[in-house]
Amino acid sequence: GEHDDGRQALYGIIQGGVYDDLRNESVAFANSQPYFGVAIGGSLGADKGDMYRVVAHTARLLRRDRPVHLLGIGGVADIFHGVRQGIDTFDCVHPTRIGRHGCALVMAKHWDEYTDSGPTKQAEHVNLGQSRFRRDPRPIDDECGCYACRTHSRAYLHHLLKSDESVGGSLISLHNVAFMSRLMAAIREAIADEDPGALLAEEARWVRGRGKV
Repeated sequence: GEHDDGRQALYGIIQGGVYDDLRNESVAFANSQPYFGVAIGGSLGADKGDMYRVVAHTARLLRRDRPVHLLGIGGVADIFHGVRQGIDTFDCVHPTRIGRHGCALVMAKHWDEYTDSGPTKQAEHVNLGQSRFRRDPRPIDDECGCYACRTHSRAYLHHLLKSDESVGGSLISLHNVAFMSRLMAAIREAIADEDPGALLAEEARWVRGRGKV
């Protein structure tokens, strides 16, 4: 239009819930339009099985000559699944929402940690509000170079959370955003690698029980 200065781009959003016929109709319309990109949105079902099926079905039908975005999905395992379906970009409040509640995203090697009380099961994040971190001198993740990991221990972050200091949640959120940036950078490098197993190997570093160790 006359007011388009080229600084904004329009995405068409694919709807249709869990119904293949409605998704097909929505994709057909979006594919026929001159959008800059498309986004898979709407209800993705009641569980991960539904979500993975809907995303895979929808992505398979989309044009491949423009960016594909997945709305509202930000779990680490979910991102790897989306990438395999051809998803280019993601958005989600998950990293900062759990950060405000004291939960820090960590790589797969931290999902099972042995403490004095025995093995502790984790799933993509650790809750630094738990008492086992009260005297833990380590950073959240020793491979992360974010400000929180460079300057503060798990014990100090635990103290901030227990003292209801809002900076604790802010620092953990900062780490979680840095974690997601590192994750996506690693995925881009794996995709660019000529080894077809590179993405699978990378997934093993971020998701326990996935890929090859």
